[in-house]
Amino acid sequence: MKKGLKITGVVIASLLGLIIAAGLIVPVIFKDKIRLMVEQQVNNMVDATVKFDNYNLSLFRAFPNASFSLEGISVTGTGQFEGDTLATVNSFNLVFNLFSIFSDKGYEVKSIAIDKPYVNALVLENGSANWDIMKETEAAEPADADGETSAMKMVLRKFVISDGKLSYRDLQSDMSASAEGLGFLLSGNMSASRTDLVMDLTSDRVNFIMDKMRYLSDAKVNLHADVDAMLDSMNFELRDNSFRLNDIELRWSGRVAMPGDDIFTDLVFDTP
Repeated sequence: MKKGLKITGVVIASLLGLIIAAGLIVPVIFKDKIRLMVEQQVNNMVDATVKFDNYNLSLFRAFPNASFSLEGISVTGTGQFEGDTLATVNSFNLVFNLFSIFSDKGYEVKSIAIDKPYVNALVLENGSANWDIMKETEAAEPADADGETSAMKMVLRKFVISDGKLSYRDLQSDMSASAEGLGFLLSGNMSASRTDLVMDLTSDRVNFIMDKMRYLSDAKVNLHADVDAMLDSMNFELRDNSFRLNDIELRWSGRVAMPGDDIFTDLVFDTP
């Protein structure tokens, strides 16, 4: 029995050693591969200059999944917006299924967290917008041997934005808006056929000016949505939803269905 216990102890210790070694070695081995994947995804989608200061891959932070983070992200425009900053992000973290790295069927992203994003949106007098940076896709992505498209799968359960800032200027319409202290949380299983979606959006200071008249000055905004989402049938039961602007609150509940091109609604509103 003692011999058996010793053998068992050696096996367990060996397995733990292999797991720890893998946690230290695998991030180093696949770090460049994942960074290349991120760079390719970004470069294929946008017509802008995207840079980041540092990146990190960890197998322990979100075990048994993997965690990949980017720090010091900046997006600057090109062409008539050359040198203008469109967005900056303090850190961008995503959690994904580690084993999807070895699969040709796409990377399974499970959660996304964005810290201190700043978006500087601008519309020129000629109507050009600096956020119009998405490249046009001429053809669909090539299919793999099973006939499925290789892409990034969004098996998403949580999407978080913390301490964000938004600036919007429309020179064509003489309008500007800003929001600071932005927080956003979306939770639910976005890959399921039916799921409970909960969304919370807050902002400490919202400003809005149009035709040189100020309509909002450091207003507080809160949005809460609780939805029973039947994604296969595109049927949404709205249970507990509210929007608050300072002390003015709007609440609503009911149903929204989109089985085809038409949208059917049955909603009840009240302002307590």
